[in-house]
Amino acid sequence: MGLPRNHSLPTPNLPVFGREDVVANFAADLRSSPLVSIVGAGGVGKTTVAIEVANSLLDEFEDGAWFVDFATLRDSEMVPVAIAETIGLKTGAAPVLDSVCESLRDRKMLLLFDNCEHVIEAAAISVFRILSAASGVRILATSREPLGVNGERVRALAGLSFPERSIGLRAKDALMFPAIQLFVERATTRKETFVLRDQDAPAAAEICRQLDGLALAIELAGTRVDTFTVDGILEQLDDRFRALVGPKTGPERHRSLVATLDWSFELLSAAEAGLLNAVAVFAGAFSVEDAAAIAGTSPEETVDLLAQIAVKSLVSINFTSDRTWYRLLETTRSYCVMRLRAAGQLNAMQRRHAERVYAVLRAAGEEWSRVPAREWGERYRPVLKDLRIALAWAEVSDQKLLIDITTAATILWNHFSLTEECRDAILRAIAQLEHLGLTGTATEMKLQTFLSGAAIFTRGPGPEMLMASERALSIAVALDDTEFQLRSLWTIGSYKIFAGEYDDAIDRMKAFLAIAEARDSTAVPGGEAMLATAEFYVGDLDNALRRVEAHFNPDENVLERPRLARFQFVSNSTFGVILSITQWNKGWPGRAARTIERVVQDSLRTGHKMEIASSLVMSGCLIALLRNHRDDARRYLEILDQVLDESGLEVWRPVALHYRGALMCSEEATLSEGLEILKASLRGLDAKSQKLRRAYFLGNLASAFAKAGHLAEAMSTIETALTVSDRNNERWCLPELIRIQGSILLAQGRPAEAETLFINSMTIANDLGMLSWQLRAATDLAELCQAASRSHEARAVLSPIYSRFTADDDTGDLQRARGLLQSAR
Repeated sequence: MGLPRNHSLPTPNLPVFGREDVVANFAADLRSSPLVSIVGAGGVGKTTVAIEVANSLLDEFEDGAWFVDFATLRDSEMVPVAIAETIGLKTGAAPVLDSVCESLRDRKMLLLFDNCEHVIEAAAISVFRILSAASGVRILATSREPLGVNGERVRALAGLSFPERSIGLRAKDALMFPAIQLFVERATTRKETFVLRDQDAPAAAEICRQLDGLALAIELAGTRVDTFTVDGILEQLDDRFRALVGPKTGPERHRSLVATLDWSFELLSAAEAGLLNAVAVFAGAFSVEDAAAIAGTSPEETVDLLAQIAVKSLVSINFTSDRTWYRLLETTRSYCVMRLRAAGQLNAMQRRHAERVYAVLRAAGEEWSRVPAREWGERYRPVLKDLRIALAWAEVSDQKLLIDITTAATILWNHFSLTEECRDAILRAIAQLEHLGLTGTATEMKLQTFLSGAAIFTRGPGPEMLMASERALSIAVALDDTEFQLRSLWTIGSYKIFAGEYDDAIDRMKAFLAIAEARDSTAVPGGEAMLATAEFYVGDLDNALRRVEAHFNPDENVLERPRLARFQFVSNSTFGVILSITQWNKGWPGRAARTIERVVQDSLRTGHKMEIASSLVMSGCLIALLRNHRDDARRYLEILDQVLDESGLEVWRPVALHYRGALMCSEEATLSEGLEILKASLRGLDAKSQKLRRAYFLGNLASAFAKAGHLAEAMSTIETALTVSDRNNERWCLPELIRIQGSILLAQGRPAEAETLFINSMTIANDLGMLSWQLRAATDLAELCQAASRSHEARAVLSPIYSRFTADDDTGDLQRARGLLQSAR
């Protein structure tokens, strides 16, 4: 009895997107193994890939490739019959499976067994018997769980890849991803005129992300373009099981997402189904302990159930260094939430979820002071998504739990620099304090403290921030709470610096240190860092340098120590920032550049956005511009802009804009545009009540006005800058402001007055130990002398100052001075 040399592989309806390597690898597996099982979630594309693999191997099987679809079987005893019918074997009196094995004994054939999951035991028995009898047969199976046959090579099929980030995504870049390609192909089939535009690309990427790259779901979404726009389809995903319905011509289980998941759910036991529904309230990854807390099962029972569900491709498993994490596909999660809602169980599960989040946050708070920052961050980063869900539920359903969760979460938000999110959540919690009788308690103290810390970096040093920190301090004093007295004083000191009230900041930080030295020496570095910052701005470089050098450790790995950013910033990073700008001021620009580059790189390694932004705003960008190293300035500004976009640290946005304008003003071709940017940055600083470095920024604007020939505006602006410097005691840049005023006078044709100011600038810079500013004033004075044919005086003024710099201090100022000295010979 012969078999025709033919095949029964279905003709694919669609091209296969992004699976070329997968198909090639699975084909190679079949050449070396008699059984390969492709497993994965429903709708991921197992059948499509399997058919493509079989087609690629057709020439290697002289007896053909045969497709056996078990999906329609309701009786597992019909598995051998389905195989026999597919290969054209007439069944007789003998057991069907025996006849199949006998018929295949001498054949070289590929069998594709599709949709084995609901007849898994019968399929496994058939596979084992066939492979035992027929050495020339290869079997490729698709299933939502492995067959469990000896020698089985199991290959998991993941979803199609899609862009991880959608912000700013362009169509041509999106179309590099298979998920987007499939979406567009389906959309084009349904609507011939459809073209993915740049404005559609972010929404298309988000659709594919929310659908986990599942081929079936993406196909169904793409077919909706005749009814909705791409943005409209994305909005419809909130009701995805109604929106994503396919044509009636497809297999029943593939006509909608619900049908596909119903098919999977029916394969679960009652215990498995109950657990799967329960864990659907988690936003992302969850642990065995998390699942047990929600489902009300023991950890031992839970881990067994999760393992069984994972085998059926309904839960994915990931391993980290210290624990195992589980995750549902977003489509599966949404489906289970739908089932919970229909059963009236959703609210109860959401309460358990919120209570679990609170318990995890309390554990995180207890570990924060003793677990290394890197390990702590890795352990608790996954909580962030669940925290947001828990807060949204608690705001509506349980205000006391809302307050508890928010209070416990502040440490998490601070660790990950989520300042805007922190501020918004705290404001919602504080609004509930009075009617719950919690005013004046430790809970209010903590919330007000973290509100003030978040507000300063999102809204600037306004009344909201100061009132919150003063309120927190008064409660901390009443409760004799040392930690929050210190936190409040630190935040008030920070406010004073941002407000340009440097002398008040010094007083506050001295009060901080008095408490820290008496009660908690571990807080001393945080206070010393802030005090050194204030001392720098009032021009007390020697004291600032002394404090920094006593504490700064360039080799410290802050991630290996606990309590990252206890006082909002990492103290070691703040010391490095102050050290670098002090080094520049004192005439060590090469050292300053190396110091801040190291601080920036260390901050980037921590991933702490507050640190990264601070190092760039307070020193990196500034020093690059002061040294006239434009490439470094551009590099730093690019990093800073990205961090600000991601973090919500809006208080620094106008500062970044100012540096951008200053960089443009340094080149003649972009001077006019740069000047407008500088003016806009000052308006932005006013809007944020941001007075930090106000005098210096005004000095930059005055210089730009003068360079552009607007001398009246330049003089008015520099006079304002000098007034601000005097009012705020901002002396770190005083010599430079006086020099700028002298240069404007010189441009106005008043050389004698200009010379007086240049000398005055040099004298003040010398008294304050500010060699870099002194060099600038001396160079201006030497140029004036040179122009007046007083070359000897020019050299006498400039040479002694220039000689104090070292060979590695390569800056624009030194190049200018060097050229002047050479021409003055």
